Amino acid sequence: MSTEVLILGSIQIATLIVIVFYTVFTRSLAKATRILAEATQEEYLNPQILLSIRLYGRSGALNLVLENIGRGVAKEIRFSFPEGLFAASKDHPIDLTKYPIFSNTLATLVPGERHEICLGFLNKFKEFNIPTKFPYEIRYLSSADQPESISGVLDLQVYEQDLIPAYTNIEDLRKEIEEIRKLILEYLNLEKLGSRGEKNEI
Repeated sequence: MSTEVLILGSIQIATLIVIVFYTVFTRSLAKATRILAEATQEEYLNPQILLSIRLYGRSGALNLVLENIGRGVAKEIRFSFPEGLFAASKDHPIDLTKYPIFSNTLATLVPGERHEICLGFLNKFKEFNIPTKFPYEIRYLSSADQPESISGVLDLQVYEQDLIPAYTNIEDLRKEIEEIRKLILEYLNLEKLGSRGEKNEI
């Protein structure tokens, strides 16, 4: 067998190996791309349930907000509050775990659907010694009927710094106004001293 025949045969074998490798690689790449596209589409169309607290102004009025911010429908939603979930009415605490939306399985939560539940005023939580941290877990089925779950802690204390003082009577209000008046006087006196070197008296 001549050298030329051996070289030609080697080239043909090498070419065949390259073709087989390229074919396998191309098919694997196409399969991976398809799987990734399907996963991306599924994720894009999945529901995203959000449970949060909304503070109205600086009065301490709180609402619990449940909403689906995703693009898919959440189904068979179940709620769990291991340490309870309470609201503060005018006279007493209210156990919200007995509220229908939390005590029963919520059939669906469509994209953009939103529920707000009044929790009362933050100062009432202190008055009634109600806990201000509520761990939770939410279980549901995604658009593809896959089980999903989210968990977290609702912490009402983070809103305290945004509140104005809670006045309980006229005397509290008078004291607060007096403090504000003193601060204004101090500011005016500083401005006066800085410009003329004398105090401003009111």
